[in-house]
Amino acid sequence: MEKKDVLLIKDLASFEKLVNKDHQAYDINMMLMPGTLEDKHKDVDSTKGIRALRRQFNLIYILTEGEHDVLLGADYRWLKPNDLVIVPENMVYASKFIRNCKGYCLHFKTEFIQNLLNGPLTEEFPFFILMLNT
Repeated sequence: MEKKDVLLIKDLASFEKLVNKDHQAYDINMMLMPGTLEDKHKDVDSTKGIRALRRQFNLIYILTEGEHDVLLGADYRWLKPNDLVIVPENMVYASKFIRNCKGYCLHFKTEFIQNLLNGPLTEEFPFFILMLNT
């Protein structure tokens, strides 16, 4: 995949509009957006899925049921119920197959939780380093 094929998304408001096809107005300075996979995926084209992108914010979600694949960096996987997916900011992410998904998700900027931590996000949650190095 070439760099030009990866969409760069700088804020949560743009993500909602470009990826989730939500035309509601959102504050571009929004720091946190919780939701359900049913709501977030309801307008995603099931034949195209979510194209390759990099977010300038983090994503955590748990799939409780449905069919969902995921490309994280160079790793491609099919998700199973109760899989927890952690996508650090600036990680390449894509999903071509999303069908009847249920689950919960949380998009957040690192700055949102930074003041709750004793150090950098990658020190408090070492798996973020593991994901960035793959």
